[in-house]
This record gives sequence, structure tokens and C-alpha cells, in this order.
Amino acid sequence: MAQKLCCARIGLEVLRLQAGHAVVVRTPCAVEVAEGKVAACEADVADFMDSFAWSSGLHEFRLCRALYLRMLLSSAPARLAAWKAQGRSAAGMSRSQLYETVAHRLEQGELREIEHSMSAQERTVYACLLAFYRHVDDEPPP
Repeated sequence: MAQKLCCARIGLEVLRLQAGHAVVVRTPCAVEVAEGKVAACEADVADFMDSFAWSSGLHEFRLCRALYLRMLLSSAPARLAAWKAQGRSAAGMSRSQLYETVAHRLEQGELREIEHSMSAQERTVYACLLAFYRHVDDEPPP
């Protein structure tokens, strides 16, 4: 659900950037449709989060989402390296390059938001999980 919201936000931002750079948007109402998708996803996520408000499930969800975003961001240098070397503005990017660039920026922002809103207990668990996964990644395969 959180990833669906993230994808909807990326799609909306890509459409807005394309429209701002005189790139033809598929239909006149494409941005409005994308805004509606984002609003619907935001409502779904808010309902989901409210259902966890009085349980530890919300903390687990936030920790899992932060770890997932870290995983995505760790692969970003490899995914974006070739495009960064080209140094294009948004107007000169292909749709896939623009999508990846916007996704990277929004994922960084979401991770920052989650990390800043963590309680002391969540930060401790998060640090332990990060250390564990770093250790696992450093292990040679059997």
C-alpha cells in the first residue's frame, strides 16, 4: 500500500515535470487523474495507519518501510550512474530516466521523514536491524 502511494506520487511528479517542460501529456486530464490516484492512495494509507494506531503494528510497519527504502536507495547509484554522467535537465530526460530520478528523490524524502519521526525505541531497533543487515551483506555466500 505504501509502495502503491509512492508509485502514484512518482507518476504525478513525472507528469507535472513533463507538462512544465512542454512535453506532450497523453490527455488533458492526465494530471488530474494522477492527483486523484494519489489522494485515493493517501486515504488508504491513512486508514491503514489508523488501524494500527493502538498497536505495535504501526512501529513494525514503519521499520519495515524504512528498511525497504534503504534497500531501494542502496541500488540507486548503480541505476542512476549512467544517467548522471549525461547531466541532462528534466526536459532532456527519457521518461524512464525521469521516473527513476523522481523516484530516488521521493524515496530519500520518505526515508528522511520516517527516520526523523521515529521514537528513541524505534531508532534503537532500526539501528540494530541496519547493523544486522550490513553484517549479513558482508558475509560470504556458503
